[in-house]
Amino acid sequence: MKIEAVAAELRTDLERGLTATERRRRLQNGPNILDSRRSSALLVFISQFADTMVLMLLAATLVSAVLGEYADALTIMIIVILNALLGFAQEFKAERSLEALQDLTAPMAQILCAGEIKLAPAAELVSGDIVFLKAGDRVPADLRIFNAASLEIDESPFTGENLPVPKYEDGEPYAYMGCLVTRGRSKGLVVATGMRTQMGKIAHMLDKAEQQPTPLQSRLSRLGNTLVILCSAICLIVMVAGVLRGEPLYKMFMAGVSLAVAAIPEGLPAVVTLCLTFG
Repeated sequence: MKIEAVAAELRTDLERGLTATERRRRLQNGPNILDSRRSSALLVFISQFADTMVLMLLAATLVSAVLGEYADALTIMIIVILNALLGFAQEFKAERSLEALQDLTAPMAQILCAGEIKLAPAAELVSGDIVFLKAGDRVPADLRIFNAASLEIDESPFTGENLPVPKYEDGEPYAYMGCLVTRGRSKGLVVATGMRTQMGKIAHMLDKAEQQPTPLQSRLSRLGNTLVILCSAICLIVMVAGVLRGEPLYKMFMAGVSLAVAAIPEGLPAVVTLCLTFG
């Protein structure tokens, strides 16, 4: 699509840019920033215990302590804490990936506003803005370039390739947020900002991947629910059988709980978390 057609679609003037009033109106659609879901370190750590299998292990720790099996209780507690620390490290690593994307965004941008060249915060860019690029600049938003002169851009944040990519109006007319201009100069028409940019889509996928459990975690959760049912059934069967034989209720209850605790695979959550963290 020709630059004139893109400008007409975005209702902007290539010679004068947007007016200040129009820029303020369009900014109501949202700032040019990458949103990320941030949680406090304490909440992230506490959330590691909100799992069926982990709750079973905590219950097993309590029961072992009540039965006087302090060594078993300590061992299980160490496993639970280790699992929580590993899970915390995994989530912290994912949040750092989002922060790394935010570090690639430009703080300021040179724009054309009502015929005047101004320096504006990149967070205030809107679709239809005219941006000036030169060597050393970070691309502040997704741009349709025009009037380019020997323009080359490092697109390694997207492609992984360190070689700069030449940009031409007829061939490669787009520059993406977070990429570095290594050579030349150009004007650019903002076509997407914030989470609507290509980098914003990557940030959204990272955030979505962080929130959704993996298939292995889903299976582990189902296994935990199954074990809760089985352990409860074991405890009930042992209690009923013992009482029918004339054994004291308290004694049979503790025996059933002991068997249920023995059936719990204490090391499984830690092993799974290790695989997800380092695999």
